[in-house]
Amino acid sequence: MRVPYSFHKRLFFLISLILFVTGGCVGFNGSQKGIQLGPEIKMDWAEFGFFYYDEDGSIFFCESQNVPIKKNTFYGWRIHLITDKEKITWKEIFILPKPPRLWGYGKGTEIEDKGEVATTEKTVTPKNGWIGHGWFVAPDDPPGTYVMKIYIEGSLAKTFTFEIK
Repeated sequence: MRVPYSFHKRLFFLISLILFVTGGCVGFNGSQKGIQLGPEIKMDWAEFGFFYYDEDGSIFFCESQNVPIKKNTFYGWRIHLITDKEKITWKEIFILPKPPRLWGYGKGTEIEDKGEVATTEKTVTPKNGWIGHGWFVAPDDPPGTYVMKIYIEGSLAKTFTFEIK
């Protein structure tokens, strides 16, 4: 079952998401883009990767196009915006190589194309300019090439292509 959040892992998820969105982890090597997404929004940073624990229990972000197919690995994207807008609407189109046996997903997500595509749309307040979203690896996630297309205020901001293996 694909799980974007887990009730028994809620604390881990919240801490991970806060660190992910605010940049509290080390090792970020995102790509600067400087892309104008509209008259009021510019994207200057976009990255994709996953979180992991070291032997001491510290949490780190690894920017990567390869996500380990290990249960409960949290992976996703984050984007930094330059804008004066208080609220930003983003949409993520998440394309899988084939449908998982079961989907688990949160509010604002719809499953399409016989389970191969999940579309999530949210309106958020950027935290220090950052927005982001992530998922957890589930035991039955199909290995292969995945794609996430991120739209901000209706404009395609970034396409991330990655492998889960």
